[in-house]
Amino acid sequence: MQQPNYEEVWGHAFIATNCPHCDWIYLTVPAQATMVCPHCGQATLEPLTAEDELPYTRPPELLLLPGISRQNMEGALGRFANEVPYPPDDLTSNNLLGRLQLVYLPMWLVDVDVSADWQAEVGYDYEVVSHRESLRDGAWSSQEVKETRIRWELRVGQLERHYANARAAALDEQAILSQRIGEYDSSKAGAFQASALNGSFVRLPNRTPRDAWSDAQPTIQNSAAAECQRAANGQHLRQYRWAPEFARQEWTQLLLPLYTTHYEDDEKARKMVMVNGQTGQLIGSRRASTKKAQHYSIIIGLIGLALALISLLVAAAGFLAPPLFVVGGIGLFVAVLVMVGAIIPLGRAWQFNKQHAQRVPLRLDA
Repeated sequence: MQQPNYEEVWGHAFIATNCPHCDWIYLTVPAQATMVCPHCGQATLEPLTAEDELPYTRPPELLLLPGISRQNMEGALGRFANEVPYPPDDLTSNNLLGRLQLVYLPMWLVDVDVSADWQAEVGYDYEVVSHRESLRDGAWSSQEVKETRIRWELRVGQLERHYANARAAALDEQAILSQRIGEYDSSKAGAFQASALNGSFVRLPNRTPRDAWSDAQPTIQNSAAAECQRAANGQHLRQYRWAPEFARQEWTQLLLPLYTTHYEDDEKARKMVMVNGQTGQLIGSRRASTKKAQHYSIIIGLIGLALALISLLVAAAGFLAPPLFVVGGIGLFVAVLVMVGAIIPLGRAWQFNKQHAQRVPLRLDA
């Protein structure tokens, strides 16, 4: 299968590459085609040949540009690195910043006309006033009590609407990505600009519009249900059912910005960090260096041991000068405390790694 002329279609001399570990397929310039995968960091990208079957390769119509300032990015990555006790030598804000790569993720948007019969139970709030009797100081008193209740009424109707920009996943792993890096506000997207892709990776969709249509329908149904509730002037809605007919589907591909970077742990394994290019939500594996913690523990232990030896010598001198017995005893007590404290670095590193075994999303302003 012959690959398209990307320079003619996309405005860049792209080539298609694939990660053999995570199976992400990108478009990128030849100079980046054999780099380590910016998504998983576990394998080197491999250029695809003309015989390889490619997913959807048409250029997008819309593009959401990154909205994070460099100052905010520096602050976020700095906190990510500095909050790790005994960080690996490779985990520094400068390293994270220097390895930032921009990856654009695809998303489908669909416009569609809907004609439907619907029915639902619409809830209307109303207030009930009752009185509560109570005995106080030997006398009965009455207190007014107001309670809000819901009156449910069946409503039926017809709906004819045009819905625009209903979202649908262009990637099989879209749900996992959304959990990690959060959602994007697609309303701020603009027309596609080829120049914005300079130096970036473009992830190709692995779901066609036909595959993604099932994702868009619940979004459209929720929008229709909300409109029906407003039309019925209700405060609540339940048991919404409809029989829709869809017409004039128009699909748009949108590219969303994602930054990735990495650091290496004690075993030289890459730990990936991802940043939502619009909101700044950041997620990554933070690991304290047990080797570095062990190094500090050994140093503290040796200091305690040296202090203990000196204290023993001072105590021995107490046979000649009895007051030195007290000084030596105090020194031994302090030495024991120091040697016990030698386990603190290892314990702190172990506790941190245990607490951060699951990657938790962080905000730029966190």
